[in-house]
Amino acid sequence: MRHALHGAFVLGFFAATANGATAQVPEEVRIESSAIDGIWSIDTPSEISIDLAQSAHFGPMAKRFCRVETTGRNTVIRCVAPDFYLLEGTAQVDGNKVHLAWGSALARYVIDATLDNPFHMTGTFAAKVMGIKHDAPEISTAEKLHSTTAPTDNAPNEDLIARALQQVSGDTKLNGNVSPNELHALGTVQAVVFLGKTARSPTENKPYFYSVYQVEFSSGERLCGLHQVDSGTLDALICV
Repeated sequence: MRHALHGAFVLGFFAATANGATAQVPEEVRIESSAIDGIWSIDTPSEISIDLAQSAHFGPMAKRFCRVETTGRNTVIRCVAPDFYLLEGTAQVDGNKVHLAWGSALARYVIDATLDNPFHMTGTFAAKVMGIKHDAPEISTAEKLHSTTAPTDNAPNEDLIARALQQVSGDTKLNGNVSPNELHALGTVQAVVFLGKTARSPTENKPYFYSVYQVEFSSGERLCGLHQVDSGTLDALICV
């Protein structure tokens, strides 16, 4: 699997003072947005509700699996989830501060976090409705997944999602940001790694909604999830 970390680091240097002596300039660390590219497990509220009196309720924290990608100057975040995270979000990095955002000016969801190290960040989830901000009471943490953090046990549905992806046709209904044509352009499935399960949808009785996989194709990589009804029948397929 390809796991690349890109960053720009500006190291401290010695500068001459006015009298010719040298003084050490404090070390400055600058991180480009592409430094957070990759697959992340992010803890966010499982449910969010805000009533007409602007009273907010947040459910317990639950894992979301998201893919961050930089193209040119734009960094976006796309998540496998049955709720608003299906919207494409934006990601910005300023120093070691990370700002993730989904939605519009009227209803916006954000995470303001500190990048503790290249593979972990900690911050606050908030909902902004009509300009009023509501912070979730629990801390939001995120972990970048790589070969040493991915689960070592295989999920029983790895073969199922591989077959489903190979059988995608032009009229296949897909959730997420990737169309059937885009999947075909990625080529054949080379490897599938089970990452975990998302929190359930508020309308679902099952304890989870999507089983999530990191899928490597011959010409790229995507984050995909599948949903099954109680009988085991594949009910939904999503790739981001």
